[in-house]
Amino acid sequence: MTVYQFKLSTTAVANQVELIRVRQDDDESQIFRATIFEDGKVKNLNGVSAEFNMVDAQHHIVVDDARIVDATNGIVEYQLRKEAMLSVGRCNAYFSFKSNKEVVYSTKDFNYNVIWSALSSPMHQGCDYVWTASDLIDSLKDWIEHAMGDFDDWFESVKEILASIDPGGVILNELLDARKSEPFNTKYKSLKERVDYTDSILKPLNEIENSLDLETFEPMFVGNLATFRNAVMQSFCIDIKSNQYYATQSDGKKPEGFVLSQISPNGSQLLSKMNFINGGHGTTFGLENENDTLYIWSFIRNDQGARKLIRVPYKAEGSIRDNENLKDYTPFSLTNIYFTPVIDEVNGYMLIRRGDLTCELRYLSDIKKGIDRVLYTVNIPETERDEERASQGSVSNGTTLYWYSGVTTTARVTKYDFKTNKLIGTHEFDFPNESGNGFSDNYIEPEGLAYYINPHNGKESLLMGITVGGMQRRYNIVYAIHQHGAQEHFDSIRALGSQNYALTRGDGRAHSTPEGLKKLSDLRAAGEYYLNANAASILTDLPSPQFKGAGIFVKNITQQNYKSRQIVTRFSTTRKNLTMERSLDYDGVFGVWSVHDSRSIVAESVKPEDYSNKISNIKFAGEYYFNTESSILFKDHPEPGVAGWWLRVSSGNLSGGYVQELVKYSKSSVVIYQRIINLDGAGAWKKTIDV
Repeated sequence: MTVYQFKLSTTAVANQVELIRVRQDDDESQIFRATIFEDGKVKNLNGVSAEFNMVDAQHHIVVDDARIVDATNGIVEYQLRKEAMLSVGRCNAYFSFKSNKEVVYSTKDFNYNVIWSALSSPMHQGCDYVWTASDLIDSLKDWIEHAMGDFDDWFESVKEILASIDPGGVILNELLDARKSEPFNTKYKSLKERVDYTDSILKPLNEIENSLDLETFEPMFVGNLATFRNAVMQSFCIDIKSNQYYATQSDGKKPEGFVLSQISPNGSQLLSKMNFINGGHGTTFGLENENDTLYIWSFIRNDQGARKLIRVPYKAEGSIRDNENLKDYTPFSLTNIYFTPVIDEVNGYMLIRRGDLTCELRYLSDIKKGIDRVLYTVNIPETERDEERASQGSVSNGTTLYWYSGVTTTARVTKYDFKTNKLIGTHEFDFPNESGNGFSDNYIEPEGLAYYINPHNGKESLLMGITVGGMQRRYNIVYAIHQHGAQEHFDSIRALGSQNYALTRGDGRAHSTPEGLKKLSDLRAAGEYYLNANAASILTDLPSPQFKGAGIFVKNITQQNYKSRQIVTRFSTTRKNLTMERSLDYDGVFGVWSVHDSRSIVAESVKPEDYSNKISNIKFAGEYYFNTESSILFKDHPEPGVAGWWLRVSSGNLSGGYVQELVKYSKSSVVIYQRIINLDGAGAWKKTIDV
């Protein structure tokens, strides 16, 4: 019997079933065995009957009884009859399920191809007889045994037979040609030798594509988790329906409970939280979707310290504590035994991690029905829970168990087979980090293990959580080892919430401006830029002569309609920070420059030649200083050559008028002059104080 096993869905857009090829005339020996899913989880087939439905290439229709072999686990079989292989070519098929003779649901279509058999091939249609390969082999054996002839003699004796089977030697020539590989310029001794060589290449590629190799695969960064508390994460899961993360942390209270954080699929945004009062420390949990409601499986204590296994709907910003209304799902055999639950929603299992390091695998449906049945157990060695290596999480996928351990050390994952209770793999992970020399504060604690199966392509991922950073600086990261092609799912989701426009260069430094840039108003793209003194000197719209002779930083902040806020800061180690900004319209219109008020122990000195030797040309609000020699050079100074002076320039009014104030630099006297400047020119200096 040849059994083709695959998965079918009643709700997905299309089924992902690999190419199936069945040979005509091989009836009663080909079996289709399908596991039925609905909304990503196994469909319970109790109470229905199954039928196989097919339309072949010649539009023949076949409807035949199928057999449900495991209703609870959604498994149905159909043994192909001759009618299902009448026509060579593609056949479209599906399974339907009836209750009271009415179809209640059916799967999406899948395809299989019917190919020629030796006896049904058109090559032999109209022939009076057919020679099989065994006839030719028997002839060769007989010749070797009795006549001891060579191949040429044998070939001569059977060439008429060969000619009748293969007119013109087409098939024979193709077989001989198939022994040679043109790309590798290699000729093999036999077709089997070439096929074996090809298989030897394809096998490791197939293993890479479809395996999840715990011992050799490198952990890859998946994302950060924006948990509610700045504290160590205890456990986490991914909701297969929404792709959202859920993660637990201790609430830091006495008696201790935990906070369950609901986090966006890219891990960057806390969506909500739910408090489990007196839920304990290090409590794991599981997720189950049912009728558009997400349920949380965990355990909780009452005021007397008694524990119960609970199932509650997730409630954003809600709280849960034990009371008489909470149903207790605890199996009788686990009474008075410490344990925490984990859910394998895809395969319908609950993993029980007991305090004595025994892991139990049970059907989730049994737990819900109150059936106390253990399917398999694995006994974890004591070395995985000592002072050097504490237990930090566990998860199951089908009948495979993964165990996570470590305390501020290299994280270790061990893999067990539930069916044999044996260790089948182990690996210690050094997680890649940003600096290459360790994580923040040289702190790392493995915390939380999860398993994710992509409902769209079936790709699998084992996700490992770690907490890094010292006290009050904790943050949580998720890494994973994946089947080939699984990382792209997480990369795509994370890209949706990432900063896709580079505000700086990749190394964190400011962008360079386009060579030959002459106007700041032509620099529109959002980001941070730096121009050295030479590049800044050719700009025709520098906000002020005070920016001459220094490099400048430019920061563009762009709003939704591409209008920008442009901020220019002088870069100098000998003068104070000077920052000015303006608004830029998308169409090239720009606003007036505004000065960011700043104070420093270093005065903002001015050069008369930069302002055509007129104080009235110093129009930007701020405080400036010029010495005695400079005061002589200003043509509109009221007392040139007697001392140094501070110049204070006010902000302008709507008509462009502003106030200038001169303060004499002298210990022995206080002299202040003021004047008004507007569009008509400068007013006369008025001495307001002379003390």
